[in-house]
Order: sequence, then C-alpha cells, then structure tokens
Amino acid sequence: MGEMTKTAVQEAHKWAKEHVAIHEVSDLQTDSDGLFLFTATFRVHLPSRFAKRGETRHGVRALEPVTFLFSPTFPYRAPILRLRDDFCRDFPHINPNETWVSPCVYEGDLSELIQQPRWFDGLLDQIADWLSKAASDDLMNMRQGWEPMRTDECHGMLIDDWETRQHVFDGADSPCLHHSSYLQNDKGEYSAIILQRVSGKLNSKTLSAGNTSVAIFLSTPLGKTVDRYLPCCISGLDDLEVLGVSFGIADFGTSLKKLRRKLEFLGRKILFVVLAVRRPVPLIGSPYAIEFLSFALRWSIQTKKKRGKTRTYRVQILSNLNRCTPALLQRFSGSVATKDRVCIIGCGSLGSKICMHLARGGQDRMLLIDNDVFMPHNNSRHTLIGQTLGYKSKCLSADLKKMGIEAEPVVGDIRTSSHAIPSNAVVIDATASVPVRNFLAKTPKGRTVINCSLYSHSRLGALCIEGPEHNPRIDDLVLSLLKSAMEEPDLKNKLLEDSLERQSTGQGCGSLSIVSPDSRISIVAAGMASRIQRHFTAASQAGEVTLGRVGESDMEISWDARPLGPTISLQDAFGEGWEVRLLDGVEAEMERTSRRDSPNETGGVLIGHVSYVNKSMTVVDLIAAPEDSVKKPGLFVLGTAGLKKAIRRIEEVSKGVFTYLGTWHSHPGGGRQSDTDKETLMQITFLRDYEPTACLIWTPSGIVVVA
Repeated sequence: MGEMTKTAVQEAHKWAKEHVAIHEVSDLQTDSDGLFLFTATFRVHLPSRFAKRGETRHGVRALEPVTFLFSPTFPYRAPILRLRDDFCRDFPHINPNETWVSPCVYEGDLSELIQQPRWFDGLLDQIADWLSKAASDDLMNMRQGWEPMRTDECHGMLIDDWETRQHVFDGADSPCLHHSSYLQNDKGEYSAIILQRVSGKLNSKTLSAGNTSVAIFLSTPLGKTVDRYLPCCISGLDDLEVLGVSFGIADFGTSLKKLRRKLEFLGRKILFVVLAVRRPVPLIGSPYAIEFLSFALRWSIQTKKKRGKTRTYRVQILSNLNRCTPALLQRFSGSVATKDRVCIIGCGSLGSKICMHLARGGQDRMLLIDNDVFMPHNNSRHTLIGQTLGYKSKCLSADLKKMGIEAEPVVGDIRTSSHAIPSNAVVIDATASVPVRNFLAKTPKGRTVINCSLYSHSRLGALCIEGPEHNPRIDDLVLSLLKSAMEEPDLKNKLLEDSLERQSTGQGCGSLSIVSPDSRISIVAAGMASRIQRHFTAASQAGEVTLGRVGESDMEISWDARPLGPTISLQDAFGEGWEVRLLDGVEAEMERTSRRDSPNETGGVLIGHVSYVNKSMTVVDLIAAPEDSVKKPGLFVLGTAGLKKAIRRIEEVSKGVFTYLGTWHSHPGGGRQSDTDKETLMQITFLRDYEPTACLIWTPSGIVVVA
C-alpha cells in the first residue's frame, strides 16, 4: 500500500469521525491482504412506530455499522461498502453479491463521486440517506419506476425479444411454450435463445435434435400486481416453486412437473422457465410494467437398487438479454429509421458499407439489388468478410439477418428489376454507373433517389439527394455538381480525373476499379450514411449535393452541402417527347438580364448537357450575348465575337459533358414566338447538324419554347 493511499485513508478516517450522521468510528485496521478498513456506525432515524423497539419490521436498526474496505488505488477508486452480514436483503438498491451485503448508495460511479469537492463527505451523505430510506421502507421510488429484482449471481443468459414479449402478456396470462436452443460453457453456465412457439403436441418430431429444449412462460394473473420486492435467490426446485406460488401463478408446480416428465421421456434434462410478474408501476428505464425472471431448471437421474430412480434438481438464474432487433439497434445508435422501403442498388464496397451503417442504426425492410458475384479480391474493401463466390446481395442479406434486419436480396439489374421497388421507396444508387443513373432519373414520382459516388481514389465523395416530388431529379444534381467543377479548379481535378485502374485478380484476370484503402472508403461511407439517416427524419425541401473531402492524412473529412432548388421542365422542346430542363438559377439569370436591358430585347447562349437516353437538354448555365450583338426594342441579333472560343473552352474543361444547346432571347413586353423566332430555330438546328437544339424566349409571364 503506497504512502499516498495510506495518507488518503487516514484523512477519510478523520472525516468519518467528524460527520454529523456517524455515532462512532473504529480504529483503522488492515485485513489479511494488507488492505485498510474501518467501521463507521451510522445513526439512523427510525419511524416513530419503531423508535421504542429500536428496529424496523425489516430489521433496520437505530445504529447501523458500515465497513469501508480501501483498495491500493484509493483515492482514485472508491472503497467497498459492507453492511452487517445479517442485514435484510429484501431491499432494492443492494449490489448483487452472495458473500456480503453491499448497498448501492449512488446512481453513478462512487469513484467519480469522491472526486467532487465534498470528497469523502459526499460518500458519507449518500450512505446516511440510503439507511434512512431503508428504515422508512422508501428505497423504491415508484415515480422513478420499479427496480428489477436483484439476482446475487447469474449463471447464464436467456435471449429473447422482451419488448414483444411484453405485448404478449399485456392481455394474456395463460402459459405458452417455445422451442429453445442453448450452449453450455465449461463453468456449467447456459446461453439460450428463445425460438418459435411450440405448435401442436410436444414430441420427438417437433423437438429438434442437438442442444435444444423448450422454455415455458408463466405469468401472474391478469389484474393482479406484485408489489413486494424480494431478491432472486433461487438454487433448487423447491425455491423456484415457492417463488412461483408467492407470485400467485396458478398450478405452478403442477405445470412444471408435467413438462419435466414429458421432456425426460424425450431425453432432455433441462427446461427454461420464465416468470412474467406484473408490477404496480413500469420498470426503471422502461415503459412496461411486466418483469421477466428467467431460470434454467436441470436435473440428473440416478437409478439405485430397491429405491428406483432418484432425481436431483438444480436451478440456475439467468439474466435476460434482448435479441438483436431494429428497435434495439435504434435505441443504442440514437437513430430513427424510415417507414419507407429502402432500396440499395449496388452492394459493392461503398454500397455495402452504407447498407451496414443504416442497418446498425436499425433500418429494417431493405431491398438489396446487385447481380455481381463476391470475389476474393473484394475482401480488401467490402463489409463482407471471407466470402467466396456468392452473390453480393444474397451474402449481405444473410449477414443482416443475423442482426435481426430484414433485407430482401434481388440478383439482377435494376433496369429489369425495378418492378420490385415500391412506389414510395428511398432508392440509394451506389453503382457508379451512368446508365443506372439515367434509368433512375426516369423513375416514377413518389420515390426519392439518392446517388452516392467516389472520385479521386476515394478522396472525394459526392452525395446527391433529390428534392420533393422528384424535383430536382438525380441527373440534375449530378450535372449541377459537374458545373461547380468547372468553376473550382480543386474540385475539377478530383471530379473529372479518371481514377480507374486495372488490377490483376488472378492469372489472366483483372478488374477495372479505383485503388483506395478500405479506411478511406469507410470514412466517406460513414458520413454519407449519417446524412441519409438525417434525411429519413427531416427530408430537405430542396435537392442537395453534399461533398466530402478527405484530407491528406486520411484521418479527417470535411463536408460541404450545396442545396439546389426545383428544375423548370419545358416539354416537347424538340419534338418526339424531348424536354428542356433549366437548372435552379438559370431562369433567374434570364430575368435579371432581361430586366436590366429592357425595353431592349436581349439574350445569349444556352450551355448544358444532352441526354439521348432521357431525351432531355439540361441547361446549366448561360453565355452572355457577345459585344457585337444587336439589342433593340423588338429586335435581338446574337453576335459571334469570341463565342466559338468560349464554347470550345467549356467543352474542353468539362471533357465534353457540357456544350452549346441553342439560344435564348427576351420579349420584355410579353408575347409568343414570331416567324422570325421559328426561322432562327431552323438556322440554329441546321448549324448544329440537326442535333437536339433549343430556342427559348423569356417573357414576364414565363418561358416560351420556340418549336
């Protein structure tokens, strides 16, 4: 024992002598292990009806000794508290212990308590308060809730969905029987899990082989509550039957006897017993008032001459652990799942990680679409571990099922499997496939599409979330991101560089993929999953492009959210179902320019992207009218000075993503298209070799498509 500890213990001994609630303090002593200890006798204020007798009905006395046993790490670690050996154990707030009675005097950590300014006085105050409440039988705070019965020693665990079990017994009191599976360790302790309910008669056909048995659930009668607190100290069959009868469970002993005989006939020597006890108030930290007490009842049989068979019974107390369910995962992660179906397209390195983050947050009812097979090299970056030659969607679904998460696998291409997606689903695209993105751009309204992509060896992540009612849609958001890259050199270098490399996966085999460590993908995927979870609870009223940039150390990431308002859609712009789509801000720039130059007509050039697949011309930006343009009331003639050079530069910088789409001009006084406007469209279309071309007119009442 160090000198500092000795000095601190001596100081604590002195403080105990001076405390107002303490009658006397023994001398400082050491035990057989050389640990310091002393006993302080507390004055306890007894209720008046017990004052003359000097002891309450539960045996709490006016003078109660408490022994303090100090560890070598005191004062950084609190002393162990011991009451007298014959102190009544029928109280809540006693620490589980078969050897001595140790009161639980503080809701937090006692070692933390003695670090506070009141130091040892704070601990002495808590002990005095605990003894006072024990004397008045007020340790159970019904406003706080019912404290679960103390089990001084558990010998295993029973796993079940206890929350669902609460609902079962809310309106029922009849016994129910379930299959169970169990393991036993070298200490003889059991780990068991509740399986499906026994249907029909229990026989060799319905009882599975191996380490299986049954669990019987017995409850107190409906309308009856048990408000007596008892520690759960059960070791034999007689103890268990006495406890069941004390709870008022009808035919408790008879029910166990019949079931034991049946199981013995079937070659089983263990039975799991669960008592559902109705309490007067909900349990602490729970909205439910049913407390479950679980036991493993096992027996051994010996056959002796003349005496026949003799049975020896042992009862082991089991702790109740919740099965892994979406509700449990949500509670521990603090996440809220969406009630809509979540569909993840692409179960590769990024998609699997996002999927697993959502699942660990309790997201249930997922749909996994991927037709790719898991290969050995996928272990470098995938959530799955050690899988070989299995469909990614099926393997991932099997792993999620172990967590209690329902995830339906679909082995197929989204373009042929879209019928499997519900109309109100949240669709997460992690394929990095332009054809898939274009296909999803035409998905029916009601669904929300989210695109997750990695660039620049996973140093840049882009998350695009559609706006309400599919507007702006996913292709609008991606084009908006590419437009930003034209204006930001750092973003352009990361976004438009080709980071795909062919890596050997075997003799003569290879895979075209990005080269990136798993940790870098993980840090991006975690942020994406967090943003998606936030979308579940507070959907944005606009579209959003969120960029994540991983620092050079690979240890930090910064996120930048960029909202995008609704896109204006102009139908039948080029015939045969074509449309012109104006990204957020384009129409506002047309209006600003038109009002600035009014009453003259003005205009410029439309810059954007053509998609033959989706029959759309998406305008992302405008080029202002060249200086040699003519602007007059009722007349606008687009000049040509520097125009070709400006367009060529845009095509080069965007690597061909953006190009010249046509022209626009204004009618400040309103009005429809004129013959001159139609002739202009014909000329532009001819000059563009009959490529999809747009000619738009801005008017105070809206945009007109020249057709």
